Amino acid sequence: HSIHASWVVVKEGLQWRIGNGEFIHVWSQPWLKNGIHPYVSPNPHNDNFNLKVADLIRQDLGAWKAYLVEENFNHSYAQRIKALPFLNTSKNDKLIWRFSPASNYTMHSSYRNFMENFLNNDHLRVYSDCMLI
Repeated sequence: HSIHASWVVVKEGLQWRIGNGEFIHVWSQPWLKNGIHPYVSPNPHNDNFNLKVADLIRQDLGAWKAYLVEENFNHSYAQRIKALPFLNTSKNDKLIWRFSPASNYTMHSSYRNFMENFLNNDHLRVYSDCMLI
């Protein structure tokens, strides 16, 4: 049980850094930045379940295929996607840790994320009117 619980915490922090987009399945993998939730909710009118991020990229220009993004996603997601920058479309996609500024997994960042997001620890907080010196 503890290995499964640890995997849940680690999985919550994983996110894809977009390279060429070949490894990232749009509907089932975390790849969005600039938000709390890195997953894209499936569009109920879209039947393209095998869509990959690579399908949305003009590899020759390193730019989004805006018409496909707007066709496959609601306005909010389309804006978030089109705002994503490309680092290098000639490189492979890379799994990163989204709770660390350096994008590297650390026990400290994993523990902090666990304490902040998985446990209801409000009963441990101390509230006071005292000024800190």
